[in-house]
Amino acid sequence: MPEQGVADLRHLALVMGAAGLLLAAAPGAVRQHNAGAHLLNQGQAAEAIPLLENAVGIDPNYAQAHGDLCVAYFRVERFADAARACEAAVRLDPDRRTGHLNLAATYEALGRWQEAAEIYTRLLERQPEDTAVRERLEQVRAAAPR
Repeated sequence: MPEQGVADLRHLALVMGAAGLLLAAAPGAVRQHNAGAHLLNQGQAAEAIPLLENAVGIDPNYAQAHGDLCVAYFRVERFADAARACEAAVRLDPDRRTGHLNLAATYEALGRWQEAAEIYTRLLERQPEDTAVRERLEQVRAAAPR
């Protein structure tokens, strides 16, 4: 097979794999998530929560729904619930940086300084040039009781 044909097949496999990841969630979960995410984006976190809870109830492996549920809980200051949702999102999609940042912020809100600092440290190991994360780490270390 010519080199271009091999490259085209590799590209197609990557696209199909990515599409499979996007379509992996149960259709009912996707509908609930989309409706909840829309409300969340409109600033209606409290109204979004039941829809996002339904989404993760339908499909407990739907990382993005867990992540958005984390944000919704955080916005209504249900920090313990936010931590559980963020932990699930990170467990299901460990490569998604936003999930780790949200989890660290949630740990901060709960006063779990050491755990927040550990997350920021791991993120800096991957991207040492990230000044925003470096600043958050310094702030967390300063806020932590000694």
